[in-house]
Parts: sequence; structure tokens; C-alpha cells
Amino acid sequence: MQLLYMTVGKAYHMVYMAEWMEYAVNGICLLLLWGGLFSLLYNRKSDPKIRRGILLFSICLAGLFLGNIVLCIRCMGPVRDIISISPNLRTAMVLKQDRETGKVVAYRPGILWFVQESETFPYTADKKIKIQWLEKDVCAVTYTSPEDGNIHQYVMTYGARDKGDISPPMYSRLDGVWGPKDQNTDGWYLRTDEDGVHLKKDRRNLIYRYDDCVQLGSLVMMLYENGTPQWTVVLKKDCIIDKDTNLVTKGTISLCQVSMEETMPQNLAAPAFVFEGISTMWERMDENGIQLKEQMQKIIQEDPKLDVFVPGSINTPLTDGTGCKIVTDSTDIFQIGLLANQADPMQRQFTGYSEVQITSMELLAGDINDFCLEISYIYPESERLSNNNTDETSDKGDQEASKNYKNLRTFEYRIMKGDGVYLAAAADHLTDGTMGLEYPDTKQRIEVTNGEE
Repeated sequence: MQLLYMTVGKAYHMVYMAEWMEYAVNGICLLLLWGGLFSLLYNRKSDPKIRRGILLFSICLAGLFLGNIVLCIRCMGPVRDIISISPNLRTAMVLKQDRETGKVVAYRPGILWFVQESETFPYTADKKIKIQWLEKDVCAVTYTSPEDGNIHQYVMTYGARDKGDISPPMYSRLDGVWGPKDQNTDGWYLRTDEDGVHLKKDRRNLIYRYDDCVQLGSLVMMLYENGTPQWTVVLKKDCIIDKDTNLVTKGTISLCQVSMEETMPQNLAAPAFVFEGISTMWERMDENGIQLKEQMQKIIQEDPKLDVFVPGSINTPLTDGTGCKIVTDSTDIFQIGLLANQADPMQRQFTGYSEVQITSMELLAGDINDFCLEISYIYPESERLSNNNTDETSDKGDQEASKNYKNLRTFEYRIMKGDGVYLAAAADHLTDGTMGLEYPDTKQRIEVTNGEE
């Protein structure tokens, strides 16, 4: 077997799955050889010559065995084996990394415990390499490279589900809106249209043009931003593709963020299983967000100092009478957000406004000239127990707790800078206040305690 490996195996670039296996086989062969010879000569062990021969042969084999161990340790030093077995135990992902240069070579399963060289990673890798099986036949390898300091991902697929047929681009198969299913609780939706692939969660809307969508085989699509992978989309095995339209009509896809941190693949259901009105709701939110932006831009252009602006003159689908003028020299977006919340006439009409307690603020998008801010707060709910229906035997503490019952809510403001002033308007839940703004690279959020940052 070792001779076959040294001749035929080397010619086809086949190697052992792990470096130590070659030496393990050598060790097993030596032990079997010693055991076989001992068995043959066991009945003649009373002969002194035979005993000396067995002893001498055993010493030689022991020397070879120890030498084999030393060679194993020395040969394993320069190469690092990375092996991951698939969830269904039917295949394995094998990588070999040069410890000195960081070069990584991927291998495909061959015969028995042999693997065949497949491809060399385009970038060298740091020591930390993240392995994640996104499906039973799809494995993602995420790593950072010392060459550019960026994160990269290499995806390996095993087997072919399309039986060798030529597959169209994966994004052309994902028509409509794909939404959360089963254990997915993160709230991401995926949609494809003429602009590209959209990922949406709450107010966050990510768009990846088709030029930034990289197809890997027929099962995997990666979404890139500025040359860096951001998301991996995988067709799961339950997907059913219509032969006439090439569209996925049933099944689920896996959506996973590219990160060196721990990430959980999210299952998104085919359009047939998603709430039918979600696509229309998205369109309404976008349209309302554009209208709000245009209203505010027009006000700023016509009246930069807001000298004639009337507070409460901006309307959104669910909010009549929002909009306020903020006079401040501050360039702190969170301080400006607090002032907007205090000055908004719509908020001041709210019963119990004086008892509202702001807990946190987060910049959703934009910069000091034009931004969208989310404010989280708690406020006392109206009494649930009135004097008319309260049982005389009710505990007084329970009644008091009911009166002080708190609710956690969030509110968004679109804020634009004018000439020495700011114009702020509330964006209701049917209005995307981030339309036309750039999302920050890093999360910007502050906690507020008793009205102080």
C-alpha cells in the first residue's frame, strides 16, 4: 500500500488526509511484521538461536519504530492539518497550511483515507481559521490574511445536485421575497429585483449589485462589498426548482454573515411561505421615506434658517404634525437627537410625556449634515386598574405596580442641518427614515441614564 501511494498516489497529487497517517501506517506495518514473525517462530522459541534471532529482530523493529515516530514529529512541524467532518459523516473538508508562509491548500476526498489536491487559497491565512458547515454538502472556510488584513472566505461544495446541468446565476433563481422560517429569529429578509440583491432587517436595507454577487458552483452565492465578502447564500437540499422557469418555488435558503466571530446560518423560506404583503410594505416604506426626505430637503432649500418654518407642519402616513426647529451649535448627533425629541410637538401631545425616560440612542445612518437616529425609551402606561373595577380586597402594592407599569418603545428621527439650525421630523414605522443615507461602518450607540449620557 505504501509503495502504491509513493508511485500512483504521488502522480495524481494524492496524499494522506493527515500528515501523521503515513507514519501511522508505517508503524502498523512494523507491528504486524513483528507479530507475524513472532507467531511463526513461537513454537521454536526454546532454540537459543531462534530466541537470539527474535530478540535481534525485535530490537531492529523497535529502532525502526522509534525512527518512524521521530520522522513523524519532524514532518508534521512545517504543515498544519485542518480536518472537519460533514454533519452527515459522508465527507470531509481537508486543508493543509504551511506554518511558515501561511499558504493554504484545499483537498478533495479520494479513496479511503487519501485526499487529492484541489486548489490553493488566493491569499495566505493567519493561524485562526474558522470552519463552518452551512449545509451537509457546503463548507465555508473564513480567515483573515496578513497580506491585506482583510477577511476572506473560501467555500467548498461536495457533490452535484443539478446532475451536471448548466446552471443559471443563482440570484436569477431567487425571485421574490425570502423571509424567516423555523429557528430563524434575527429578522432578515432577502429580495431580488432589477437593482440587485436586497437584505433588509427593520430599517436597515443593504443592496448588493449583481456585479458584487459571486457565484460558486450551482449552490452558493457570495455577496461582496468593496471586494470583501459580507454574506453567503446557500441553496438547501429541500429547494425545488421549476424546470421551465429555473426559479426556486419551494424550500429554504441559508443566509450567513461572513465573520470570524461565531455566526448562525439563518433559514429563509421560499416566497410561497412568506407573508404576501411584506414586499408591498417594503415598497411603501421606501416611498414614504423618499417623500419625507424630499419634504425636508425642500424646506431647508427654501428656508435655510427656518425663519418661517411652522413646527408640526410635516406629515407622514401615520404621523400628522411632526417636525421641529432646533437651534444649537452642537455637533453631537446624540445631543441634537435629545433636543429633537424634546421639541417635537407630536411627542409633547403625548399624555405622560414628562415621565418618559430615554434609555438609549443609536445612529442608524448618515452624518452630522443629514442623519437618522433611533431613540429608545420607556413610558408609564395608563392605569390598568381603575377605581371602579378594583376589588376592595386587592393588594395595594399590586394596584400601584399596575399604575407604574412600563413599556419599552423606539422612535426614529430624520434630522437635516440648515444654516445654524437643524430640522427634525419623526419617521413612523411605515416610513424608512434612512432613505438616501449611508450606513455607518461601526455601530454608534449610547446608553442614557436619567436623561444623561
